[in-house]
Amino acid sequence: MSKSTAIIFARAGRRFIQPRPVTLFREPIEWVDTTRYLGVTLDTRLTWSPHIDQVKKSTAQRRGILGPLLNMKSDLSIRNGILLYKQSI
Repeated sequence: MSKSTAIIFARAGRRFIQPRPVTLFREPIEWVDTTRYLGVTLDTRLTWSPHIDQVKKSTAQRRGILGPLLNMKSDLSIRNGILLYKQSI
């Protein structure tokens, strides 16, 4: 299994025929529509939509985990609650 992927960035409205296969060290590289690079999700049109969706999903998961700790009935101090919240963001 390879960590490498191939992607073509283009303006909206541009169409490409099926690109030729790409190989690296005699292993085929998969063509994809979205990929992650340095923590940022990139798509073929270089819009932020896939990255924003990923960040929203990650944030919702973190808020779900912190919910019981940050609610009004929690024994956790406000100062520590704010610290936990900032650390998760």
